[in-house]
Amino acid sequence: MKRNLLVPAFAISMIALATSCVAAALKTLPIELGKAKIVAYDKSTGNARWQSNLSTIKTSFSGKPYYYTEENGKGNFGSNNAYKTWKTMGYYQIIAGETVPYEVKQTMKDVSGNTVTTLDKSYNLKEGKIICSINNSTKMFDFNKNTIDKDLIGKVLANFPFEAGTDVNFYLLTHEPSLYNITMKSRGQETITINGKSVDCYKIEMIPDLGALSLLGAFVPKTYFWYTVSAPHKFRRYEGLESGLGTPVIVMESAD
Repeated sequence: MKRNLLVPAFAISMIALATSCVAAALKTLPIELGKAKIVAYDKSTGNARWQSNLSTIKTSFSGKPYYYTEENGKGNFGSNNAYKTWKTMGYYQIIAGETVPYEVKQTMKDVSGNTVTTLDKSYNLKEGKIICSINNSTKMFDFNKNTIDKDLIGKVLANFPFEAGTDVNFYLLTHEPSLYNITMKSRGQETITINGKSVDCYKIEMIPDLGALSLLGAFVPKTYFWYTVSAPHKFRRYEGLESGLGTPVIVMESAD
């Protein structure tokens, strides 16, 4: 495994209410291994946008355990609604019973096969820094405890304390890239229809602390996730911005 090689990117949107409540850290283990398929469509029109195939395996490097994730997607994506293909890969260390991001990479291409976006994230636990490079532009962030990469968010949210319904808090590094202090809140149970079948789910809301920009929250769509009531709690639906401000509100669902 090379540090400069590498990360489905689940499309995570940012809503906005500043949060002041005390919340527990989100547990990041266990995570579900295996393959999955995701389909996404425009919430307002119902038109299909894109689909992706995901895989998660447990592996090792230099005798240390890692999780490796991979997503291969295709379809209309982003604010320009252009057809794109992408591959996202991520490596995650297993330290003290938690997953810790190590390295993430995403390459996105247009319909002609030309690369339009390259994203590299390097997590340096020793130095407490995250170095992100996107299209030759570099940004650096503090590597806070309980930081989760967008690449893995759909997996680790299955560990939300659904039964207790208590808030959890973590830092989320998106593919913009931007780092957000996130609070997840329970929104009860809801029966939804997936692939023509009724599924009893827990509904949770993602609330980022946007600091001085928190007043923008009134103009940004809310972000929700649905996980099965039955354990293990499996991801079933996401609703929110596709990527960031200016992108459409989408619904992503499990196609399994």
